[in-house]
Amino acid sequence: MVGRSLRPYPGKTGALVLDVVGASKRHSLSAHVNLFGDELVFDQGDVVEELADELDELDAEGELTASSALGLERDQVYATGPVVVEEIDLFHGSTHQWLRTYGGVWFLAAGERYVAIVPGQRVGTYDVTSMHRYQRGTGRWIIQGVEDRSYAMAWAEGDVTPSELTTAKKERGWRRAAPSDKQRGVAARYGVVIPDGATSGEASNLIGQAMASARIDPITQALVRAYGR
Repeated sequence: MVGRSLRPYPGKTGALVLDVVGASKRHSLSAHVNLFGDELVFDQGDVVEELADELDELDAEGELTASSALGLERDQVYATGPVVVEEIDLFHGSTHQWLRTYGGVWFLAAGERYVAIVPGQRVGTYDVTSMHRYQRGTGRWIIQGVEDRSYAMAWAEGDVTPSELTTAKKERGWRRAAPSDKQRGVAARYGVVIPDGATSGEASNLIGQAMASARIDPITQALVRAYGR
């Protein structure tokens, strides 16, 4: 259901998801059990088992009260207090390797290009742009005027092609290896220090941050000046 509201569509710039039970803080938007249909197995003692047992305690009218289902006394069911509202990042569990430039711009390194989320023309909005890592004049807008950063991230991730996932995915196996000599050479050229014990993925992030900052931050600064901020 959340996927239907977050699915990118031309002209669509926002989606409002109200999670009244806090499930978004405990679960990612995507999970293998949802994608591949793995069977869920509940252990004895799970809340599902407990509630199933409670169904055997129906009263004479065949109704199950909220208090008996929850194992509470009647005077414990009701409570007063403030309603707490908290904004959360719906893509905190994203499998894509999101990084930030030195200037604070979120971006994905996807193959030979960057996909970045830059400030929109209207305050409080975001534009999603794609640009080649080295070639100037190759930028294009993926979408503009998005009112929520998480939704802008969804557009950015949706623009990454299957062949670019090798660099954009954060769980790729090569990231756990030791830094290569080539990585160390590139790091030296950009003045990046690779800490002792760092993995290839961590080194790649540091190098990518330096390279992307040199490419993306000047563009972002020019946009902000053009918007009069």
